[in-house]
Amino acid sequence: MTPQLRAALIRSLYIAVPTGLLAALTTWQTTNDTKAIIIATGTAFLAPLIIRFGGEGLYDSNRAQKGQVKAGDVQPLPSPQLTDTVPVR
Repeated sequence: MTPQLRAALIRSLYIAVPTGLLAALTTWQTTNDTKAIIIATGTAFLAPLIIRFGGEGLYDSNRAQKGQVKAGDVQPLPSPQLTDTVPVR
């Protein structure tokens, strides 16, 4: 797994897990139908996971392989470090 995909997966889970839980609680508040709760939770969980991990992660991984990395990408390559550093006094 590329660093871009790994970062996109973590970011998508930060969004998908709370969104899925909130959808489950909201649906449960209106109905006790287990099937409806599972469908609402799955839909709310999968939407950000597919978009962020699948879409953005694959797109940024592809750009990284081509060397077209930008600062706004999911996991930009580290910038080159300066070799001429001034000592701190």
